[in-house]
Amino acid sequence: MIKLYGFEACGPCRQVKRLLEKFEVKYEYIDTLKNKVDVPSVPTLELEDGRRIVGLGTEMSNYIKKLGREHKKKKSSKEKCPQCGRLTINMSEAEPMCDACGWAQ
Repeated sequence: MIKLYGFEACGPCRQVKRLLEKFEVKYEYIDTLKNKVDVPSVPTLELEDGRRIVGLGTEMSNYIKKLGREHKKKKSSKEKCPQCGRLTINMSEAEPMCDACGWAQ
């Protein structure tokens, strides 16, 4: 899960939070003032691989939008189950499985 470093009074930090929520990206919010965390600048996104994107700009916005598209694609990858007939098979999983009846390929 990615981490967002910021603090409540920071306007750009609030903008990043809104973007993350708009694109349904899961993240952990870390208030740098309350937790006394030292980051070069806020907002800062810490990616799952440890890299950081510092400051609200094109790179951060594009990264969030990309994560949002990937999330949306995963959510919409449902297919009809051959056993129960519902549109509940998640094809993004390694082994497709029906969330409704438990059928697995």
